[in-house]
Amino acid sequence: MTAVLVNTRDTSVVALEKNSTAVTSIASGATISIVKESTVVVEKTNNQVVLTGLLGPTGASAVSEDDMVYSKRIDFVTDNELYRGEALVGTAETSSLWRIRKISIGIDGDVSETWAGGNANFDKVWANRLSLSYS
Repeated sequence: MTAVLVNTRDTSVVALEKNSTAVTSIASGATISIVKESTVVVEKTNNQVVLTGLLGPTGASAVSEDDMVYSKRIDFVTDNELYRGEALVGTAETSSLWRIRKISIGIDGDVSETWAGGNANFDKVWANRLSLSYS
């Protein structure tokens, strides 16, 4: 997975591979890091975070995760518990390329989401959703 920053002032482009850190020499003096295997953090020299977020599967450039089209699965286990999975279109349910969340609805109607493996990484197997740990 690759993160790319385009600075519109001087059109500098910085690309980073997973688990790497770089200090740019662009006019803004930004620091760009990929941490915890999937989180991108961009900081200005005054330590103000200007961008942070999770990396998903590599998609077309300039496409946000909200605009990505995913294969989706929903498994209603009970009226108060369901599992929701997302992966790139065409991904087999037995491939470890899914992100899975467990959604619980309390007696009072409150909804809570927990993630398989405690994260939203696309590295879970949908077919194993019931045996995974969630936090």
